[in-house]
Amino acid sequence: MDCRDVFEWRNDPAVRNMSLDQRPIKDTDHDKWFNNSLKNPDRDLIIAESEGKKIGVVRVDRLNEYSGEISINLAPDSRGKGFGPEILRLFSRTELTAGGYKILIARIKNTNPNSVKAFEKAGYKKLLEYTSNSGELIIIMSKAGELYDE
Repeated sequence: MDCRDVFEWRNDPAVRNMSLDQRPIKDTDHDKWFNNSLKNPDRDLIIAESEGKKIGVVRVDRLNEYSGEISINLAPDSRGKGFGPEILRLFSRTELTAGGYKILIARIKNTNPNSVKAFEKAGYKKLLEYTSNSGELIIIMSKAGELYDE
């Protein structure tokens, strides 16, 4: 069931439009990706829930011993309700402490202001911008582990 939900969220037209790779995802490709993700020791894939309802998925891919790349995808009916920043805060805190990361980064298209705002509200800072091979401006945001020494 999680596999189907994530497939539908990933193929939502708004998500495809804001993704770095905008091509629709084929059913069989998604099933393979999802199953491989669950087996991959360098990837965390977590379904977020609120009041027993699935509201999105967070993924962290380990980049090296100290850093990981985080992404979030909310279910269409969960967007615009403040879930994004809260999920990112909770998940980032867990990953930065339990995952052994010193820093988490996110790559976000500059045409996706809602995602940028969600990461900012979760304590991420804009690190740099670059132009992708396709000519799109990409924002790199980051959150470091020492931010939790409160």
